[in-house]
This record gives sequence, structure tokens and C-alpha cells, in this order.
Amino acid sequence: MNENLDYSIIQIRIRILIYFIIFLCCIYAGKTIYLFLGVNEVEIKKNTYIKKMNYRNEIVDRNDNILALSLPTISIAISPQKIIDFDYTISSLIRIFPEVDKKHLTKQLSDKEKKFVWIKRNISFQQQELLNEAGIPGIFFEKEYSRIYPHKNLLSFVVGYTDVDQNGLAGVEKSFDNFLKDKDSKLKLTIDLRLQNILYNELKDQIQNVSAIGGSGIIADVTNGEILALISLPDFNPHAPSSHKKEELFNRISLGVYEFGSVFKPITIASALDAKAITMSEKFDSMPPLRIGKYSINDFVASKERMIEPETILVKSSNIGTARVALKMGIEKQKEYFKKFGMFDQISIGLPEKAYPLWPKTWTDLNSVTISYGHGCAVTALHLVQTIATIVNDGKKCKLNLVLDKNLPNPDCEEIIRKDVSKKMRKMLREVVVRGSGKRADLDGYCLGGKTGTSIKIYNGRYDKTKNLSSFIGAFPMNDPKYVIFVNIDEPQGGKFQTTGGAVSASIAKKIVEQMIPIFGIEDENERCFFE
Repeated sequence: MNENLDYSIIQIRIRILIYFIIFLCCIYAGKTIYLFLGVNEVEIKKNTYIKKMNYRNEIVDRNDNILALSLPTISIAISPQKIIDFDYTISSLIRIFPEVDKKHLTKQLSDKEKKFVWIKRNISFQQQELLNEAGIPGIFFEKEYSRIYPHKNLLSFVVGYTDVDQNGLAGVEKSFDNFLKDKDSKLKLTIDLRLQNILYNELKDQIQNVSAIGGSGIIADVTNGEILALISLPDFNPHAPSSHKKEELFNRISLGVYEFGSVFKPITIASALDAKAITMSEKFDSMPPLRIGKYSINDFVASKERMIEPETILVKSSNIGTARVALKMGIEKQKEYFKKFGMFDQISIGLPEKAYPLWPKTWTDLNSVTISYGHGCAVTALHLVQTIATIVNDGKKCKLNLVLDKNLPNPDCEEIIRKDVSKKMRKMLREVVVRGSGKRADLDGYCLGGKTGTSIKIYNGRYDKTKNLSSFIGAFPMNDPKYVIFVNIDEPQGGKFQTTGGAVSASIAKKIVEQMIPIFGIEDENERCFFE
């Protein structure tokens, strides 16, 4: 009986040993499979990190058209510790990915301390097939997301772009980086894709027509500050920003500061009227020259009338008349209104690219005079648009914005100038288009008003009369403004009278309005284009 008992114990021990060996074999086999597939703890953590951080939500325009989205893609990496045939691995990878730097790749894969080396992010299906056929040990595939911009260059300065790990680097992609990484949140912009296309095409055509080096434009709603279109040219492809020149990545609208010239004159006139420093019937001497110390102020085209009132000052775009208005208003009042309009501060619309305006440290009579007609200070296009929108919007300043958020209250619009002054300014700006420098913007029946501007650019610290910035800023319908339009062309080529804001930029505004009419069903305002 004892012999039978000993035999049973031996059998049990043998079975336990067999089970233990089988268990060890399973562990070893599993580990071998994982090693062959290139999976280890470091890689699992890497994969988990990518899946968690790589996804970004959509960016859409005000009508839910997709402007940016993330799509699943495949990236490949390799573990140098698992490479069997080094030369075969290198040659196969370079054959499949000729754009990869062979010297750098060889150095990376020679480091046996490394467990994870990226080979190529966001590969094509064909490349994935070639890798499978090559059968390279240590290779593994990572599921990632690739950021796609369906409209490419069209919204490059609005939407911006991300890096390969889906981190925002520019535009709203950067400003709302954390917001976009929340899968439950879609970012909705004030942009109207239809208007963005219109503005883009008209600016691009005119830049080509006049052989300019660039241009910019904005369309905004004066009643709430919503930016409907924003263009800066030249631009870039957000899928490959590193392939572009520095000037192509520069946002002229929010980051560039410029002397915009005569488009400042309505600001001077409106401020003086609101301060009651002048009246509408008051006349000012426009006979050249106006001397300030050792400097002389002249007009681009001398007025045939010596004594002119504020409306004629704007219609004739008189530097001398505007300067006399500024001198009568005084430096302190002039500075006070610029401050009220927000011209001394950065304007934040939801883009990280923003600039401070440049103003003189000391403010003399000469500074006051040149600033009155848009020289001697430099601001962004956003400053100009917000200020002119304020002047025509019954004097109420609605801060410009680029993001729609239903959770936010209606925009807080602050009254800067009196409603009656705004009404007078709208009438005068309409006259500029009817019989002044803005005639090329006139569109019969739609009560468009505005102001042209032509400024000489500074090169190497001095004004270069051969290089202009030519602008137009206007609004419509002027009897009850809804939209403000700003367009600017940089260094148009041609003679003295061929490169002005009136010759180059005013017609762009007209073409834009013509295309907006059927989109928004805008009615003919001919019978209602009155101001009394």
C-alpha cells in the first residue's frame, strides 16, 4: 500500500512539473511573439499616448462647412534592438521612403540603447503594402491622426496649422489647442466660407493685375464685430508650412502694422465733430502749403477751392484741411479719441499672431498733423476696421471676433461717438464714393460708402515714393450699415495716378459687394439711400 501511495505522489509531482513547463513555454512563446511584432512596454505606452493626444476635433465655419479635421492614418517605427540584418533594413527603408535621410537613419538605428525610432509619420497605403512585403523585423505600425485642411491655402492665416503630433502651432489651431483636443468640442468660427472665397479671389486677381507683392482684406459685420472673411496674401499651404518663405507665413492682417494714409481722415473728422471742436458748416483753408515748423504739408491734388468744409475735406481727401481740423481739435482730444477707439492696444480676435500699434513717444503739433491723415503712426488692419466700423455703426464699438460661441452673451457694444455724428459721417463717406476718390467703388442702388488711402512705404528708414500701400475701407448700405469691407494692395506697379487707393482698391470692394448681393438677398437701396 505504501508503494502505491509513493507512486501516486510521484505521478502528481510529474504532472505539476509538466504543467509548470507548459506555463513557462506559454510565457516564452507569448514574449517571443510580442518581440517579433515589436511590442514592448515602452511601445505600448507610446501607442497609448499617441491615441490619447493625437486626435483633434473639427474646425467649421458659421455654416458648419469643415475647415479642418483629423483623419486616421498609419505611421511606422522600428526598434533598433530587434534588427537582424542591418544593411537589408536600411536599404529597404530607403527604397520605400527615398525622402528619409539615409545618414541620419543609419545613425539612429545604430544606437542599440534605443527601443523606439520613428521612420515615417502618416505613410500611404502603398508604402504600407511595400513594408509588409519587405518583412523587416522590428517594424511596427502606429495608428495616428493626420490633420487635414480641405481648403488648403484659403484659410491658412485663420485656421493655422499643427505639428506632426497634432499640437497647434499657428492660427486658431494654436489659440484653441486645448479646446480642440476635447473630443466633445467642435470649434465654430464666424467665417463665412463663401465670402472668404470671394475676398480671396478678388484680392489675388488684383495683385496679379497690378504686379503687387501682396495684399490683405477683411469683411466684417459692423453690428456685432463678427469677422466674415479674412485674407492675407501671399499665403501658404497649412499641410506643409515649413516649405514656405518667411514672408508667406506672415499675417498682414493681425501681425503687420502699417501707415495706412488717408483712410485715417474719417477718424479725425468724426473725433472733431463728436468733441464739438468743429461744425459741419465750418470752413478750413486748404491753400498749400501748410507750414509746421520747417515742414510743409501739401495735398496730393491741390483743391480749386480755398475754403472747404469737412465733407469736401473728405471728398477731396485734403491733407491740409484734415491737418487744420486736427490742430483745432488739439493733441489731447485727438489722443483721447484714439484711445476710445482702441487704437493704442492690441486687438485680440482669437489669433495668437497679434501686434501692438506704433505711436510716437512724444506728440507734437507735427505728429498731430501727420497722424490726422494716416502717417507717423502704424496700426494693424484690425485697428482700422474696428474703428471705421464703430464710426458707421451709430458710434458703437463692437469688438472684432473670430469665434462663435453660443454660451457667450451678445457682444457688449460700447458707444464711442454720438449717433448723430455717425449719421453725418455715413453721409460724407457716401459722397466720397459718389463724387470723390472712391468713385470706382460705387455700385448703383446699393448705397456703398467709404474712403480711399494711399501711403508711401518706408524702406531703410526713409520714405520711398516708388512704393505705395493702396487701400479702401467702406461699408454698406450706408443708410443702415451692416457690412464693413477693407482691402489693401501692397506695392502696385504703375504711374502716380495708377497706384492710388482709388485706382487700385476701390474697385475690389465693388466687385465683392456685387457677389454678396445674391448670397444674402440684399435689396436695392436706391430709394432708401438717404441720411436726413
